[in-house]
Amino acid sequence: MRVTECPHCFVEVVAAADGQCPNCQKNVNSVDAASSQRTTVLITPESSFPAHCHLCNAPTKRVHSIVEWTAELVYEDDRFPALRWLLAAGTFVLLPFFWIMMGKVGGDRRAHNKTVLRVPTCPACNHPDIRVVESIAERNEFRIAVNKDFVQQCRLDARGVVVS
Repeated sequence: MRVTECPHCFVEVVAAADGQCPNCQKNVNSVDAASSQRTTVLITPESSFPAHCHLCNAPTKRVHSIVEWTAELVYEDDRFPALRWLLAAGTFVLLPFFWIMMGKVGGDRRAHNKTVLRVPTCPACNHPDIRVVESIAERNEFRIAVNKDFVQQCRLDARGVVVS
């Protein structure tokens, strides 16, 4: 089993024996002209771009907004778990069991964050399929598919992230 990046959806996948991508259902061994001109790049909400479409590299001043929701696992540290347990056990018999099941005594929860990414997109390329390929919530970075010539015009930092 070999992991490969699908040239159509840009997701790292293990293709089926016939070459079918499990994500987009296209053949990873056949590349069309549009996909061969694309690559991926990391962006942040603060990234600034040249005045060219990120998909076809045509000059444009139009900006497309991509809304991305991320969930981050946050650990809530309870400073006095023993005291809370003693009070709850002394007052109610079943309440501590429900607190544990509902996650009220310390534990994990999810924090949901909304991020708006603004990328230049010409009217010809503007369609609802423009999406984030991968999100890295810890660093607030997002991988999107772009035109290879568009990347050449962007300023990248040492890690390959588009900077402002």
